[in-house]
Amino acid sequence: MRRVAVVLAAAVFLIQPAIAIAKEGGGAGVTVGPSGDPVVFVGAPGGAVPGGPSGGSGSVTCGLYEVTGTVSGGVQLGVGAPATDPQEGSSYFLVCRTPDGTIVYQQLITYSPGTVVVDAATLARQAYRELPLLYPQPYTAPPANVAHLVGVRTWMWIDASQWQPRSATASIPGLSATATAEPVEVRWDMGDGTVVACDGPGTPYDPAVPDNEQHSYCSHVFEHDGPKQVRATIVWRVRWTATNGSSGALPDIERATQFPVQVEQRQAVIRG
Repeated sequence: MRRVAVVLAAAVFLIQPAIAIAKEGGGAGVTVGPSGDPVVFVGAPGGAVPGGPSGGSGSVTCGLYEVTGTVSGGVQLGVGAPATDPQEGSSYFLVCRTPDGTIVYQQLITYSPGTVVVDAATLARQAYRELPLLYPQPYTAPPANVAHLVGVRTWMWIDASQWQPRSATASIPGLSATATAEPVEVRWDMGDGTVVACDGPGTPYDPAVPDNEQHSYCSHVFEHDGPKQVRATIVWRVRWTATNGSSGALPDIERATQFPVQVEQRQAVIRG
């Protein structure tokens, strides 16, 4: 059992006997745990793979737990058994876990029925951690598996479907907070000391269109040959809003995909 050192402080939260649980697909159910554990729904699960979603554990379950240990003599307090009959004015640990048992929120509280469990900013931070953000699916012309040439422009872009806002919501009875991430930049580290910042997904190269009839604002010209490690990073700007009218900003998030590119130096041969 994970333990943390805390300072005993007064705080008031609400643990209701039964609440609705949001599920994937928009359905709902009702749960009644031994201490009426509330459930925070924070978005669909995802895997950390290129081109796929990252983050989103599905749900976070919060409950009250007995306190073990003492604050005197520097002894750490610990999380005990679930509080099956919490008493007003007594101290408990409010612990929130993901389905795999990872603790994502823990605080020592003084139990008082009828007050708020977690404030809007705390819910927003939890939703932020569960944003189903994508690792970019990068494309180049020439393709990454074909040799790029010194002095010849390389086009870069990501799939336009990845260039859209993504949100996650954390909620408790009577209050919810939604974190929304907006893609603002794709940053291409070309592996040669150059970083190209593009304020959009880029323009796909169309081999059926003459080069003088199409244009990319997201491109690069390699000046030296050799192997390069190219990294494409989507930068997401995050803000949150809550149903009580509060709002704020959270730190930017980055998701990156790296891939190798071989750059070659070629010269024209003139035959007499």
